[in-house]
Amino acid sequence: MILLTAQLLLAYLATILCLGSTAFLLGGSIGGWAAWLALPLATLGVFFRLRPRIAVLSQAILFCLFIIGGALIIANLFYDVSYDGEVYHQEAIRQLANGWNPWHQYLERNMSHSAILLDHYARGPWIYGAAFYSATGQLETGKAAHLILLAAALLYSVSALRQMGSRYLTAWLIAAAVALNPVAIYQSLSFYIDGQLASLLLCLAAAAALYLKGDRRQEIGIVSAIVLAANVKFTGIVYAVLWSVLFLAALWFGHRRDAIRHFVVTALAGGVLGAVVIGWNPYMTNLFYYGHPFYPLYGAGANNMDIMTLNFPTGFAQLNMLSKLVMANLVESSNGFDNLAPILKWPFALRPAELAPFVYGADVRLGGFGPWFSGIALLTLLLLPGLVRERKRTKAALLMALAILLTVLINPEAWWARYAPQIWLLPAVVAWAAFQTDCRWQRFGGVLVLVAMAVNIFLVGAAYGLGNYYATSAYRQEAALLAARPQPLKLWFGVFNSNEVRMKELGVPFVVADEGPQDDQIDSSFRYRYLVAVHKQPGMVEIFRDEKERLRRVNNETE
Repeated sequence: MILLTAQLLLAYLATILCLGSTAFLLGGSIGGWAAWLALPLATLGVFFRLRPRIAVLSQAILFCLFIIGGALIIANLFYDVSYDGEVYHQEAIRQLANGWNPWHQYLERNMSHSAILLDHYARGPWIYGAAFYSATGQLETGKAAHLILLAAALLYSVSALRQMGSRYLTAWLIAAAVALNPVAIYQSLSFYIDGQLASLLLCLAAAAALYLKGDRRQEIGIVSAIVLAANVKFTGIVYAVLWSVLFLAALWFGHRRDAIRHFVVTALAGGVLGAVVIGWNPYMTNLFYYGHPFYPLYGAGANNMDIMTLNFPTGFAQLNMLSKLVMANLVESSNGFDNLAPILKWPFALRPAELAPFVYGADVRLGGFGPWFSGIALLTLLLLPGLVRERKRTKAALLMALAILLTVLINPEAWWARYAPQIWLLPAVVAWAAFQTDCRWQRFGGVLVLVAMAVNIFLVGAAYGLGNYYATSAYRQEAALLAARPQPLKLWFGVFNSNEVRMKELGVPFVVADEGPQDDQIDSSFRYRYLVAVHKQPGMVEIFRDEKERLRRVNNETE
């Protein structure tokens, strides 16, 4: 039932993408109907391929409904205050839910401030996000896929570990350690998408591991994971291809050549469906019209969009890829860039200031896997020599760790945790290898790694959860004050214009200030993270016109 539930969750999201792409092709748009229709269709596909007992399938469906419903409720409890989330992820979901058909309509700058990103980036999370938003009428439910995929990754990992001989408790502990990737945690309440990719790569690895153990009925999981990963973001399709090649190599060197043809057909089906059919727009259209599937990051020559230079921490631009990767994971966790130098730290040292970047999370640049990750990496390295000596028992796990490392090293910007979230899998795989030995000290070392990972997960999760709770509470309190005003407010949304939806949901009467932020009659403007009064210090501050009038009177009396 656990494995069946994981397969159903992946198939559910992949089916929403299929329905959305079909609607776009036919000139329609994505709507709440896709969210309602996808689960019955996914269930039919799973039933006809796997032929599970009706009782088991019924339990899996109920479990899926519980997970999906819980994810929607939790997602709606919190407001995303991240920059990218407010600037273009929410904007994309809003545009799709309002009828935008990206296959037939090219957004212009006057239609959306983020038009170039919406026109050319992968749209998977936006499509099922728009389906959830349309089904519930609440914009924040559009980020529920994070929690759905976290659950799928956990369940798939438990199933794979049990199949590979792990005891029940051990399987759940290791599965929780790998599924609760810090990147997935500190993006789980936002519209960022890297955490979704982290969960999908884990699902793909677990499905492939089950396939390697002889379970050929993993086509639904493998195809769904590849389809979803290919449509999450550009790196998703690269990682999906590379991981598939590595799994193919494992079949070859594991003398499972009888299964190679079947796996190639399965992986190709996922790749073609994900990148060519569902991903026709943007991948194929980018290629045909702009010369590269990853336009505008590539294919524009000197005009390629540079999203990295301004995000480098101090001194990183001069370092090579390996130096950046090592440095970023040995320093104190921080989200500073271009004005904050990395600060080296002792393993397992912890200053309260290191938790601050995870309060809002989403894109922590330095120490992005948590404040204890450097210590976890040290413990992992200390375990390796003994595990190599016992390679007869640990060969499979060590080869798996090497394969994961190869997928990291192909990315020149793997130093940024959210661009290579699979790094988090390495210590857990090494810990699992330690449990395959008879050496008490090595097994104890594996336990230490898992305990350190658990503490690190708690530190990141606690900071992120509390930060989002307080941010959401402050947002709601401020909106309540706004809604109590007798006259509509004049608001300037700027690049955060998806907040119009939030203001309407919260019952705030307003008119949009078309004249721009220089209009002296504006009551409030939107900036990064918060709604703030124009011309005042950023933060949660009073925003009413009578407050500005009071200050004006005080200034006049002083003069």
